[in-house]
Amino acid sequence: MLEGQVSDSSGVPLADTDVSVRLVGEGASTLMSLNTETDESGNYRIAVPVILDNAPLAVESRFSKDGFSAGDYYNELDGETVVRVDATLSQSYSVSIKREDLENLAFAADGEPTLRISLLSNQKGQKRIVVGEALAAEDEVTEVSLDLPTAQINGDTTVINADIATFDSGDPDQLASYPGEFSAQGDVSSGEGQDGVDYTRDDSASGSNDLVSTTFFDINLTDQNGDPLEADDDQASASSTRAPSIMRYASPSVYKRIYSDVDPSKDGVQFPFFVKRSSRSKWQYVGNGTLVDRSGTPVGPDHPTYPVAIDTDGSVDFPDGANYRLYFKIEITRWNSWIRYINVDYYTLNMGGSQQPVNMCFTGSVEYGGGDPYTGSMYMRSPDYGYYRFRVSNGQFSFNRSISPRYGDPLDKSSWSNWNGRMYGKNYRNRREYRWYSRWRGRYYSYWYTPWEHHQLNTAFVNDTLVPVNQGCNEIRITMTNPAHCVISGRVYAEDGTTPLAGEIVSISSGSSSESVLTNSTGHYRKAAWCDADYQVSAVSKQAEFTVTRQNSPYSQDFVDDNRDPIVALFIESKPVLYKGDSTTVEWFMSDPEGDNLTAEISRCESATNSCGITESGNRATLSFTEEGTYDFEFSVTDGRNTVVKQTAFDVEIPDANRAPTIRGFTVDGQFVEPDGVASVVQNADADIAVVAVDSNGDQMTYSWANLDDCTTSSCLLSFDSLDDYVLTATVTDEREGNDSLSSEASLGITVVEDLPPAVEIQLSNSHFIAMNNVNIVPVVATLSATDDLTASEDFDISWSLTRGGTDISGQITNYFFSDFNMSIPPGAMGQGDYELSVAVTETLANGNPGQTVNATASFSIVDDLPPSIEIQTSANTLYGTNSGTENAVRLTASASDSEGVRSVNWSVPAPLQFTRSGNSIEILAASLVPGTYTISATVTDTSGQTAVAERVIEVMTDNAPVVDRLVASPESQIADAVGQSALAVTITVEASDDLSTPTISNWSVAPNVNFTDNGSSISIAAGDAAVGSYSVTATVADHRGQTTSESVSFEVIERDGNIEIIIE
Repeated sequence: MLEGQVSDSSGVPLADTDVSVRLVGEGASTLMSLNTETDESGNYRIAVPVILDNAPLAVESRFSKDGFSAGDYYNELDGETVVRVDATLSQSYSVSIKREDLENLAFAADGEPTLRISLLSNQKGQKRIVVGEALAAEDEVTEVSLDLPTAQINGDTTVINADIATFDSGDPDQLASYPGEFSAQGDVSSGEGQDGVDYTRDDSASGSNDLVSTTFFDINLTDQNGDPLEADDDQASASSTRAPSIMRYASPSVYKRIYSDVDPSKDGVQFPFFVKRSSRSKWQYVGNGTLVDRSGTPVGPDHPTYPVAIDTDGSVDFPDGANYRLYFKIEITRWNSWIRYINVDYYTLNMGGSQQPVNMCFTGSVEYGGGDPYTGSMYMRSPDYGYYRFRVSNGQFSFNRSISPRYGDPLDKSSWSNWNGRMYGKNYRNRREYRWYSRWRGRYYSYWYTPWEHHQLNTAFVNDTLVPVNQGCNEIRITMTNPAHCVISGRVYAEDGTTPLAGEIVSISSGSSSESVLTNSTGHYRKAAWCDADYQVSAVSKQAEFTVTRQNSPYSQDFVDDNRDPIVALFIESKPVLYKGDSTTVEWFMSDPEGDNLTAEISRCESATNSCGITESGNRATLSFTEEGTYDFEFSVTDGRNTVVKQTAFDVEIPDANRAPTIRGFTVDGQFVEPDGVASVVQNADADIAVVAVDSNGDQMTYSWANLDDCTTSSCLLSFDSLDDYVLTATVTDEREGNDSLSSEASLGITVVEDLPPAVEIQLSNSHFIAMNNVNIVPVVATLSATDDLTASEDFDISWSLTRGGTDISGQITNYFFSDFNMSIPPGAMGQGDYELSVAVTETLANGNPGQTVNATASFSIVDDLPPSIEIQTSANTLYGTNSGTENAVRLTASASDSEGVRSVNWSVPAPLQFTRSGNSIEILAASLVPGTYTISATVTDTSGQTAVAERVIEVMTDNAPVVDRLVASPESQIADAVGQSALAVTITVEASDDLSTPTISNWSVAPNVNFTDNGSSISIAAGDAAVGSYSVTATVADHRGQTTSESVSFEVIERDGNIEIIIE
């Protein structure tokens, strides 16, 4: 199974994201391609049908959503059953331009009309895209600027669409959007002496070398059909007086990754340039660019404003503290089809000048405190300032990496200290929720923030000495903080209820968090869980919902297989636009867990007025569309008992027809919100609210906001003084002559909240750390979780302190912080004792002044003997019973452990419960389990007298007697026949319900006695069997426990008196 979560760079989950995966076999062959969409929490799951002859060797994953840069990830596999691939997508900024408008928008550059598209950003991180020679404002910087001679645009192009996203590799959130692998193909030395870059160059047959990720960006240029923009002639750049060019801002954070001048024959610093042609391709070298100032002048040792040293071996050095305004300039000497992914980067073998890189092997483990394995992507930053992404599967990882000695010897552990060498990943156990209530919608809304957790590598290496790959691997052990202090566990059984099922997938979700685990050989699964959280757990097509608390943890949830759903997956051909007369293909793959025969059919493919054409061949169908419209598609598979239905829709348009603008969503202070979504803003604080819209026809757009007459642009600066809910409705209209204009409308819910204090918590990797020779022998890892409704994390004022025995020793930890949010005290730094770690976090108000301060503390101990641990497993958390007890006894087992031995385990069981004990297990007698809530505890004592306590809460709820909902006799009254007997048959029917089970009818009785036929939920008395008189019928219903309820109803047979009764209605 493939699973994961897609979020934006601020951590907000992205719904309705297209997820496409390719399972890769030998020789990069395609074994299977599948796709799906994320749910409202940004999660996706793809169950892979079991039909492949060979296990896949890798999985390529692609994530795309309108308004965001697409993400491509490649992960090698090692026989895993569950593969987790998370994705971070960064918001892109879009503009559409009509070909006929180019004359007005282009400017003359070297005498040639040129289209310029620029992305600007301000100090708040807000961005905007502009067309033409627009200048950046005083507080803005031009992040990227593209100059494209209009004569080079293919003559068949009527609309130019641009989507631009930029990334800073020094930012963990942005680096997570890096597409593809951290390696590339091509020989950089072959570009020496050449001018610019050649997009048509093909080095796909060459080997790969490690990249370090200097800076990367996404400039997606497409035509009116959504296809990559085509050049009028692939020689156009070479023959033109002006080549397309890109200027990308080089922030000071990347200076250390501008390693060398790769072409001494050219003026200034020449850097390598790479492109990624598709989701399946690797990065490829296509030529060199030049480091320049804003005017385009190359930067080098003699630059009057921005001097940069270039050594004889090509190494580049910036002055300490340099904060230049520099740009990477790339001139494209040849292109035929635009390539969106572009990367300024270096091979590790080009970084050290005359020094050669060291190839190293890294292997090890990543687990949460408490021993649960970590699964997901992590990043390593090496001493050469390079980055590398690798995957951790079930707590294990292994990879090779070339490390340059440019800034320090990679084989010297001191080179890996502090920020110079670290590993980091998102701690999914430390996810934090920001939550508010919308009175308008009558429900809670929230977004989740998953913090990065950093670990210093010089203390995480197990080896005393680091070695190159030919001498072995360097082992690393990482322990992440774990705020999930409760446990969910259980077993999965076959249909007989006793045979364990090994290797079954158990999916566990809470809020927007979702993870899967596998059962072991005994059918058992286990996962750490947040306490006081609602969970949904599913296995073998069954689902359970419950709340986990400290009192009922470990929460036990078993599953019994009877018949699982068929496994069905689709692959739908991806096309930017479907036009009337087009066709597309759908492939399906399916298997059945029990091996049942499957029947599949396309059960629906139709619009409101038309059906699509369907041509099937094997497991593939070609769908054709003769009319425009939205076609709903359904594909169903059944095993004869369970049916699975997959659904999607196809939007078919008319070529060249005007289409209404598309509203992709909104941004609220830069945070993306889906259409009709809800966002919170702080009372009396300025909120920058914008609608994100594009027009595929390239028309100019106008904007209007309901009840906001003063706002006629795409964005509004608003302030709300009342704690209330508001609905903002934006209408976007394209500008067309005559009556051809079209509009789109979308709403945004705004909930105004108070300026709340920051939510602050310290998470430790453990509460007790083992000591040897009076000092800790494992790192003490602390992570700060601090979120605020108004203050960005970088704007907090954070102050840490540490005390031991009441004495302040804060000065001893100042060198152990990666950032204000992450600390790792290395082995040997702290002596035995009890410590209290404290932090004070102060928010920043809207006016820039300090706001409220929140303090948090966490205690830990460094001891030579760790205290024991204990956990209670129970056969049931909740039961139903009466004053006579429950049907079954409850068994509780204490699992206790200690490094030096357990002396005793003692139980505390409240009255009136009665129990028997065998070893470390007790059994609560069924007869004593009367309704009530009981806290049962077990205390373990180790050989040195240290103790630990575990508690379980057992709740016995009242099993009520069944209820007779309806008891009727028909007819209730009748006239006797001539001989004094009932002239009509009488039917008495009962309906009953029970709080736990379906009740049964345990008895019928009729008084006076008369013959009747028992039909289960009814009885019938034949005509002529009841004499004149009144009768009482009693029905008795029983539940599964034998509790009964009786109700009675009457009917009568009236003596005939010879008169004729006339009823007038």
